[in-house]
Amino acid sequence: MLPSQLNTLISLVLPGLLLAACAHQSTSASDKHHQAKQRATDTWESRPGVYVNQPVSKQDPILVQTGRYSYLPAKPPPEQLNPLLTVIDVHIPDGINTVKDSTQYLLQFSGYQLSQTVKPESHVVALLQRNIPEVHRHFEQVVLRDALLALCGNGYRLLADPVNRLVAYEREPKYPVWTAQ
Repeated sequence: MLPSQLNTLISLVLPGLLLAACAHQSTSASDKHHQAKQRATDTWESRPGVYVNQPVSKQDPILVQTGRYSYLPAKPPPEQLNPLLTVIDVHIPDGINTVKDSTQYLLQFSGYQLSQTVKPESHVVALLQRNIPEVHRHFEQVVLRDALLALCGNGYRLLADPVNRLVAYEREPKYPVWTAQ
C-alpha cells in the first residue's frame, strides 16, 4: 500500500513543481536596467505642494450626501473663492454722497479696499468725487462686482488686484477724453 500512495503523491505534486519551475524566469539585463531606472524615479523630492484655485467649473466636485437623494459639493461656493462675486442687497445711507464713499461702503465687508496706491488720472479723481445718482442708492440682489461697475458707469472699468485685495477704476480705452470748451 505504501508504494501506491507514493505514486499518487508524485502524480499530484510533480505537475505543480514543473509548472512552478517553468513560471520562474530569470530577469534579463534590460529588465534589470528598467527596474533600476524605476527605483531612481520613485525617490521622493522634498517640495511643498502647490495648490491653485481653479475656476469652479473645472474642479471635480466631491459630493457629500445630505439626505437620501440629495448631495452637496464639499467645496467653498464661488463667492468665498472670489469675494467680488458675492450677491449683495445694500441700501447706501443718505450721508454717503460720492462715488468714492459709495465704493468704500460697498467694499467694507468684502475684504477688498479702494486702491490708494495707484495714482489715478484726473478724470478718475473727478469720477470718485462725483455725487452718486439716486438710482445707485439701493442695490438689490446684485453681484458686488456689478454694483461697483454700475457706480462708475460705462466710461470706466473696474480693476481688481486679488493678491492685495484692492480695486481701482480706470477709463475705458474706447471712450476718448473730452476736452472742456
